[in-house]
Amino acid sequence: MATDPVAVVAQMVDAYNARDLDRFLDCYSPDAVIEDGRGEVLRQGRNAMRMFYGQLFAQSPQLHCVVHQRIHVGPYVIDEETVSGIHLDGFPTEAHAAAVYLVERDLIVSVRMLG
Repeated sequence: MATDPVAVVAQMVDAYNARDLDRFLDCYSPDAVIEDGRGEVLRQGRNAMRMFYGQLFAQSPQLHCVVHQRIHVGPYVIDEETVSGIHLDGFPTEAHAAAVYLVERDLIVSVRMLG
């Protein structure tokens, strides 16, 4: 069965909005990389993601991601997103960004956050 990158990213966003850490992490490869717009690594691997997103989900009961636009090109999914309800030291309460997801074998292997 061929990978459906759009379905994988949609499942990840649903898990994010539910603040379901295990379901969220199951959408990522074990060594997934999250980068900023300049390619600097922000998080690498599920363990680093578990630490960061576990804290984010626990401290942000109103956390919610709205996808304004989604583009699908081969294994890439590009979402224009607004995330609100963020309660984490050092982060704004709302963020607007484009996220470029690379999906391989039904898992997100990399994310580049633009914005």
